[in-house]
Amino acid sequence: MTKARRVAMLALFAAMSGAAGSGCGPEAPVTPPLPREPAAVAPPATKAEATPPAPAVPSGTALATMERVARAGRYLYVLCRREENAGAEGMRETLARALKPLGGRAEVVEVDVRDPAESPFVKQFALSRAPMPLVLVLAPNGAVTAAMPLRASDAQFREALVGPGTAESLKGIQSGRTVLLCVQGGSTEQNAEALEGVGSVAADPQYKDKVRVVTLHPEDPDEAATLRNLKLDPKAGEAVTVVLSSAGVAGTFRGVTTRAVLEKAISDCTSCGPTG
Repeated sequence: MTKARRVAMLALFAAMSGAAGSGCGPEAPVTPPLPREPAAVAPPATKAEATPPAPAVPSGTALATMERVARAGRYLYVLCRREENAGAEGMRETLARALKPLGGRAEVVEVDVRDPAESPFVKQFALSRAPMPLVLVLAPNGAVTAAMPLRASDAQFREALVGPGTAESLKGIQSGRTVLLCVQGGSTEQNAEALEGVGSVAADPQYKDKVRVVTLHPEDPDEAATLRNLKLDPKAGEAVTVVLSSAGVAGTFRGVTTRAVLEKAISDCTSCGPTG
């Protein structure tokens, strides 16, 4: 497992360091904040309380590219630099070589962090003091799957393309939520039993903005690295539920789950670190 991959996995750090059992692991590094999700449509405001609409994202900027690439379901590699130097050129060449075999799964955009037009992007991802050059990798759902400063290898760039279950988990964690990761699919037994406790927690209004339920299919080869990090056998044949937060792995439960054990793990996550 490469250093860049470990950075990208955020809350899976605890699993990588062998803390995948019960109890919270060490606090994960702070990552750049994600783009805010679109606000829900509200009823028309009266004239007295009307507020001006949010400004449109200028075309040609990194934020505009993010929106376009996300709509297309592709990954976006953002090469950030303060100046044109050997470091930036090296990252550019390596990135082009690494992504060539991936076809249309990813696009690249470059950002000069000194450009005033890119200041919203720089602020959103807290890049003003970041070491440069730096490549941010964004999944189609907006999750940051990797942040690679100064240099990176072909393999590190390719490893930043993660499975959908991993991307959704990162999205939840980066949004400040505890993730109930349901590792199950057509090859696992006790799927319904494993969802009993999960469903009870998810249906409780008190957890609406605190918990995110994610399904990860163990048969998906793109999820293999995450399963290894969590010390889970994709061929075990039994549904597993993992409780994750920015503090690490708070619990791993095989087969049936109950609301009580999941709430205990969620409470452990809250006590070890902020979850929103």
